[in-house]
Amino acid sequence: MRVAAIWWLAVLAVSLATRAPFPVDETRYLAVAWEMWLRGDYLVPHLNGQLYSHKPPMMFWLIHLGWAVFGVSDWWPRIAMSSFGLAALALAGRLARMLWPDRPAVAAMAPLVAGGSLLWVGFNTMVMFDLMLSFFVLLAIMGVLLAARAGGWRGWLVCGAGIGFGVLAKGPVVLVHVLPVALLAPWWVERRPYPSWGRWYRRIGAAVLMGATIALCWAIPAAIAGGEAFRDEIFWGQSANRMVKSFAHRQPLWWYLPQLPLILFPWLFWLPVWRSLAASIRGPRDHGVRFVLTWVVPVFIAFSLISGKQWHYLLPVFPAVGLLVAKALDDSRPVLTRAGQSPAALALLAVAVALAFLPPVRSLPGAGGLLHPLIALSAALVAAAGVALLVLRPASPGSAVVLLGSVTVWVVAALHIGLVRMISGAYDVAPVAQRLAALQSQGVPIAHVGKYHGQFQFAGRLALPLEVIDSASVRSWAQRHPQGMVVGYTRPHEPPLPIRDEYAQPYRGQIAHLWPAAEILRAGGARTDTADPPGPD
Repeated sequence: MRVAAIWWLAVLAVSLATRAPFPVDETRYLAVAWEMWLRGDYLVPHLNGQLYSHKPPMMFWLIHLGWAVFGVSDWWPRIAMSSFGLAALALAGRLARMLWPDRPAVAAMAPLVAGGSLLWVGFNTMVMFDLMLSFFVLLAIMGVLLAARAGGWRGWLVCGAGIGFGVLAKGPVVLVHVLPVALLAPWWVERRPYPSWGRWYRRIGAAVLMGATIALCWAIPAAIAGGEAFRDEIFWGQSANRMVKSFAHRQPLWWYLPQLPLILFPWLFWLPVWRSLAASIRGPRDHGVRFVLTWVVPVFIAFSLISGKQWHYLLPVFPAVGLLVAKALDDSRPVLTRAGQSPAALALLAVAVALAFLPPVRSLPGAGGLLHPLIALSAALVAAAGVALLVLRPASPGSAVVLLGSVTVWVVAALHIGLVRMISGAYDVAPVAQRLAALQSQGVPIAHVGKYHGQFQFAGRLALPLEVIDSASVRSWAQRHPQGMVVGYTRPHEPPLPIRDEYAQPYRGQIAHLWPAAEILRAGGARTDTADPPGPD
């Protein structure tokens, strides 16, 4: 865990130094926390003055706890959520010791395989719910294993606590991760015969009931305070709609499959992993491997069937992938060669070339059609990681895992130092948000054209919501508020609107504008329709 902690600290430090919170997800969740803080209402979340039922409140509560101690900031939420990721890796090591107590190498490697994966490292510092959910999923699954090994109620109490706090972390999706392991226990439990499967399944129900009770301690008072619409959303709408017919991030059934090499980089590019997993599958039956497979396979199938898909939805299964890969490597003790690392090395060299020469990168803001110095720095650092994999030959599987995970951390840091810093101007909402805050302090009414994700609320510490209007209502709103200001968006390659803006900046591939209402009225009958603001549906 010492190596994992070093990786965690390195990525966290680089992220805090090189980027602001990204819109629209991070800025939205910070906005919800800020509005709860501003209102002094810690029961019912709000966003831009409206009830916010999309996520439960645990992350917001933890943000408030840090703000109460350290003051309002964006660094505390990032550290807090990232810390759950580190704690989840510690639980993965503990789970490995429970599954294979005579195999200390597995317990040492499993957290490093999970924590050295590109997706895990990339989301390590994001203000999002998935690393927190990962921790509680691991806690609940550890409770299931403890119940199978020791009997009694202790394991089920741990499982119920993990489920309950997992619901408060991200909702009932925690059950998608936990229930397959519990329900498929007859396939992996070592005790033959198990004393009573009827009692086992009744205790699963009791653990779920305990988890529901923990979650209802918030949900019932919040439903009463939030009203009927809020109650319907938190008890049914959000979970059912996301699973059956997602209103955001809808993707086809096979969406995850072609992206697995990137999601599981570098392990799927490391040849000894494939050889070791093949040997492990052909080997004798191992109850620990079966336990992990009932965690990974049903969850992957379930998330493929669910209509809404995002990379980070799979983060809670990464510790299971770490356990599976670590066990296979320790079983096979593969012969390590530089050739085995060459696919990962060549992939990194290809990324370096893409950074340096591909037109989409060279046309990013600030590049000016030439190789921007920050892009060149990122490309050079990524290329150095690829060369390292071609040159270095680890002495053991454990040292190889450390090398590959360190390379992944290096690459993510390199992209932050160069690429992320270069494009940060198009993702940092602080300049617009601070101007909005100054306008609000002067009593100027402000409208936002199109769906508003709250991206300016926290960065500007806005005390009032923005009025949301559509493109057709811009002129009529300006007539009612001639001293007001309108936030709108245009696309860079479209003819400019005949409106002089007070301020404009790149924003996620578009341009965000502040238009005085007087300028909109001055434009008369000219075109004043704006682009849809960038963001999820």
